[in-house]
Amino acid sequence: RGLGDVYKRQLQERFPDTEFDFIFAGIGSTDSSMGAFRLHRDIYARGRVDLLFMESAVNELHNSRGRIDIQRATEGIILNARRHNPNVDIIAQYFYDPSYVDQVREGKTPWQIVALDRVALQHGVNAIDQTIRCSELFESGAMTRETFGGVHPKPPGHLVYAAMINALFDRAWSGPRAEGLLPHQNGWRIDPKSYSHGHFQSLESAELHQGWEIVENWQASSGAVRALDRGATYLEAIEPGAELTVDFQGTAIGLPMVAGPDVGIIEFSIDGGTPRRLDQFTRWSKGLHIPWIYVLESGLANGRHTLKLRTTNQKHPESTGYACRFRYFAVNEVPSVATK
Repeated sequence: RGLGDVYKRQLQERFPDTEFDFIFAGIGSTDSSMGAFRLHRDIYARGRVDLLFMESAVNELHNSRGRIDIQRATEGIILNARRHNPNVDIIAQYFYDPSYVDQVREGKTPWQIVALDRVALQHGVNAIDQTIRCSELFESGAMTRETFGGVHPKPPGHLVYAAMINALFDRAWSGPRAEGLLPHQNGWRIDPKSYSHGHFQSLESAELHQGWEIVENWQASSGAVRALDRGATYLEAIEPGAELTVDFQGTAIGLPMVAGPDVGIIEFSIDGGTPRRLDQFTRWSKGLHIPWIYVLESGLANGRHTLKLRTTNQKHPESTGYACRFRYFAVNEVPSVATK
């Protein structure tokens, strides 16, 4: 939120006669995979968006997302945003991480940033590699890593990011002004299975066979919970053997959840296929109900599908239970004939 406040002030100073509506939609610990499915809930519900900032480089690394995950999610965000408003301007950023800066100083580009930038270039999105700027500052001695503040910057670090954004704005408005708006043109799709129609499907769409309960105003009995996740409504199963099925349309389905100290190993299958198992416990779960998304399947043939999900009697060695709890089904609901 600190950096958002700097953006807010800079835009208001640059356009003093413009009335702005700022949406601070960042969710800590999440990456583009979560972002691609929550656009409608967290951003578009407020109305048409004219300028969208997106950043996920740091959490793509720490959440161990693969190249296909990154490209499907990031391309999905761009295509979804431009379908919502063809005139929307998008600014992508690649924030500082110590390992990224170390690679840059060795003359390398982190592969996560390469994957993100590939999508930005394909679809004509302005991108700012803040990692390169941080590397320049540290190398020259103009700023230390300690002064900058790490992946959660201190105020001087926020000002570094803001200065790069201001430089982009200066360049954008240095020439003649356009006489009118022109819709942005998308490039060829990198991946036909990108999450261009990602959204959250309601819990009520599931058929609960046994062991599941919709819990309103959920509160954790142990472990930390972030403010956005406290008091929300979750579909929850505590014991092994809980089962449900849910029908969905599209190419992908996932579970946006809190993966806390008591989560277990779940089993799932799609369209009666071979069951697979997933350990929900993350390296942060021991003390935190961390917001997380598991995309169970992202490469389905477009059409109607059925997910079967059950809890098991297996768990991570450090987990205290067998629970599973999530707020929605994340679905890439592609129409039968998708326009984009």
